[in-house]
Amino acid sequence: MSIKRNKLLLNIYVVFILVTTLSMNGCRKSHEGLSDVDLFEEFVLSPVPTSVSELRICRPKYYYGQYIMNFKIDTNDVQTILNSRLFVENNNWEFDAGFSVLRWTCRYEMKDPVEESPIKQGIIVYTIGLNKDQNGHYKPDWFRPNEWFGSRLYFCNISNSPTNPNNIIKHVLMYNEKLCEAYYLIDRTGGL
Repeated sequence: MSIKRNKLLLNIYVVFILVTTLSMNGCRKSHEGLSDVDLFEEFVLSPVPTSVSELRICRPKYYYGQYIMNFKIDTNDVQTILNSRLFVENNNWEFDAGFSVLRWTCRYEMKDPVEESPIKQGIIVYTIGLNKDQNGHYKPDWFRPNEWFGSRLYFCNISNSPTNPNNIIKHVLMYNEKLCEAYYLIDRTGGL
């Protein structure tokens, strides 16, 4: 009797795992079949600004990961992208090519809502460690922000789930005005 019961429980468990896996995959929006222009419109701005050219995208190996984009764009259209989200400018950044990590720091000040006086100050360090792409590389050959002197970095964090505060999408725009060229990174973390 217990062998039949164990087999039944095992079958129920297997069916539960299959149903859960299939339903979770069905909830995710697949980006696999989308063109580079479609991805730009989904993640950056729709419609694509007229000055955008030479668009290249490095796609993640798995559903969650980084998309790295590179494109030519004029300053006015960069401003349009910046106005589309709550971007914050930060020029205290570095790219460590040896570890494939982009990091930037921000000063913050929290105010007491009643007293309206500063109660806490400090520095927050944000990082994006580049994951392997679909070809197994940590970054594409053309991703060289460490060679961009005087470029600007803008970022915003968007919560992607009302039930999971760790599910964050980081958007980073780096712009080199002299080259009229931009990098745009989308970093999806935190699970479903």
